[in-house]
Amino acid sequence: MSDFQTKILICKDCGEEFVFTADAQQYFSERKLSHLPELCKLCYLAARRQPKAQSRGRRIQPEVNGNLLNPPPG
Repeated sequence: MSDFQTKILICKDCGEEFVFTADAQQYFSERKLSHLPELCKLCYLAARRQPKAQSRGRRIQPEVNGNLLNPPPG
């Protein structure tokens, strides 16, 4: 029998509740994932469809001779 119990979490993007099942918790545990999911399934799938740089609000910065054309501020 599993020590995991179903939990209700809040999606950080849409604010809706979603279920983190005992099976999903076991999956996370087996893969040594120590964090809780932050997104519901719909928001997770939507985020995966976006390019990584766009989903994090960053611009992709091309390099010329190893130097960034648009270096980050700071």
